Amino acid sequence: MQTVNSAPTVRPAPARTAAEVIARAERLAPWLRERSEAIEAERRLPADVVEALRDTGVFGMAFPASWGGPELTSSEQTRVIEALSYGDTSAGWCAMIGMDTGIYAGHLAEADAKTMFPERNEITAGLIFPAGRAERVEGGYRLTGHWRFGSGVTHCDWVSAGAFVYREGEPEPSPRGGERHWRMFLLRPADVTVIDTWHTTGLAGSGSCDYRVDGLFVPEAHTFAFDRTPDRTGPLAAPDAIVRNMPGVPLGMARAALDHFRAIAKQRTIAATGARWADDYRIQ
Repeated sequence: MQTVNSAPTVRPAPARTAAEVIARAERLAPWLRERSEAIEAERRLPADVVEALRDTGVFGMAFPASWGGPELTSSEQTRVIEALSYGDTSAGWCAMIGMDTGIYAGHLAEADAKTMFPERNEITAGLIFPAGRAERVEGGYRLTGHWRFGSGVTHCDWVSAGAFVYREGEPEPSPRGGERHWRMFLLRPADVTVIDTWHTTGLAGSGSCDYRVDGLFVPEAHTFAFDRTPDRTGPLAAPDAIVRNMPGVPLGMARAALDHFRAIAKQRTIAATGARWADDYRIQ
């Protein structure tokens, strides 16, 4: 059971509703606050934090109900990310990145996606921008590239990487007639070289390291393009679904800062007058 001072000792049943995921995220926030120093010191999410986040259901919250997922709306997702970010901003940021799995699954063939994501709570992480080059070969692509800001690549189940597609050395047009074919590739973490570049102050615990591959074969089934119409319909099938819950991170961080200041204001007084901070109009 999850308590304020401990990681979960018994893995809970998967969350099936938005209310369950939101409630679990809110309950986890105080424990994340206690783990913040360790998260920042390690410059990535520790394993117990990753598993505690997984148990909230955050990484599966975009999977559709028809697949057994809770299928949270973008607004509900934002509430979850806000609650987690209130506890620790790096944890909230990595949760926001990692939950894209359910959205990416909608752009893959359903049978392939269910094979790749059997538990519906797998974590994806990486950069979607086309920093790589993918040469089309029989059955898939040869992918080479170097990507930056791979938030969560130190703990994910699948690494995402954007690249432009080439055919026989020439840029390939997109399926819809665009000049370039921008495609997403989902890679096994063991096939990716992570470069420990993340030495920073903001989001220090997010493990947003560089990563690279050189000539890695990626099967067609593990790739997709955002301009392809997915088999699913509805708001979560739209390409911008992956960014709609991002405001949850600054909202949670700002709420935590305000609550922290309120707590200080109740305890402190103005030296010159002895009045409480909380009663002073300038402090208010």
